[in-house]
Amino acid sequence: MELTDPRYVWLCPDTAHINLGGGDPVAIFEDFYDRISAVHWKDSKASYHGYTGPTPTREMHNQEILYKDLGSGGVDHERIYKFLLSKGYQGWITLDLDPPRPAEGEGTTYEKLAINRRYLTETLKVPHL
Repeated sequence: MELTDPRYVWLCPDTAHINLGGGDPVAIFEDFYDRISAVHWKDSKASYHGYTGPTPTREMHNQEILYKDLGSGGVDHERIYKFLLSKGYQGWITLDLDPPRPAEGEGTTYEKLAINRRYLTETLKVPHL
């Protein structure tokens, strides 16, 4: 980011991509808050919490679902949300929902939406969706 011009280059951090790429999503939000234009939330498998790489391959993604519903534990969305609230963030936060893979026990699209909605309203206490 230090090699980019803040007048032209902003950031829309994807929490699961940062995590699976070996980065620290919380640190990205804290270090580059002034450059964030929007937020993109997705979780990953809990075993990837604190992951430092290497980035999972396409084959690994094909073998099993690495992106998970919010609250799965790979990304500390609670800490990120508290940080955003402390900064008075008023921008967009989008939820990325991958298509379910029923053969892997993911359920239906509606069930996945319900899981994510419950996480947002019951865990994070998001006041409106």
